[in-house]
Amino acid sequence: MLRKFADMPSKDRTDLIGGTKPTPGWGSFSYNYAGCHFIMIDDDTRNHDVLNWLEGDLDSPANQQAKLTFVFVHRPPFCEVWIDGDSFLRSSLVPLMEVPALKKKTQALLDWETATRRLEFLMENKGVEICFSGHMHGYQRGYRNGVYYCVTGGGSWLDTIEPLVHDWPHMTVGGYHPLAIDVSSLGLGGQYGMVNEYVKVEVSGQYWKASGLAFRPNGEFFGVIDEYESQKADPDPTATVTPSPTETAIVSPTPSKTPESPSAIENWTNNP
Repeated sequence: MLRKFADMPSKDRTDLIGGTKPTPGWGSFSYNYAGCHFIMIDDDTRNHDVLNWLEGDLDSPANQQAKLTFVFVHRPPFCEVWIDGDSFLRSSLVPLMEVPALKKKTQALLDWETATRRLEFLMENKGVEICFSGHMHGYQRGYRNGVYYCVTGGGSWLDTIEPLVHDWPHMTVGGYHPLAIDVSSLGLGGQYGMVNEYVKVEVSGQYWKASGLAFRPNGEFFGVIDEYESQKADPDPTATVTPSPTETAIVSPTPSKTPESPSAIENWTNNP
């Protein structure tokens, strides 16, 4: 219902999405703001969009002229709690789907695996800085081949009863690994990155710094659970950026031709 009445930039796309004409609220889209390119991948049209639309967007003038590129997708390419991503589909589900009646579903799973691998390849070769995702309600973060992968689903109820399933070597915060501070006193388990949080990204020119900010269940700020920064640019020594968990997010679908420096861009990629 929400999608039906949403007025997303994807409504202006002229290509077919999953064999149907794009309608408001459906389909991936992108926009520029403050010198950054933001790519929003629709989870329901991900196979078509990752295989047919994403590379063109990454090669577009809008992205090429931007100083930084950030990708947002609901399901994480890598996850250590509840689901593990590609390896689960490769080693568990797909081999079991051999009944003729399930062949169509099997192909859908194969398409998802192919799309996910292509997403990783494009991000790692097209200069994407961070891939933000949700789906798992908690916090995890890693770095691989020039791209940070951040699961930031802690704005919703927490997956405190879900098991650890796969220890990805490049995922180093949350999941199998500790956070920067002890959050066990919050009474929600605290292990596996299970904490209410959001991620704030501060941008100055081509440099950026991300901070995972944890909160108590009543909304009170608790502390910084993770910090990471650009590996491709050094900070501007003349810029002064003061993190504040109480700053208001600025969101605009209108491209900005004049980058603001520094700019604070807060990201809520929590589960819809």
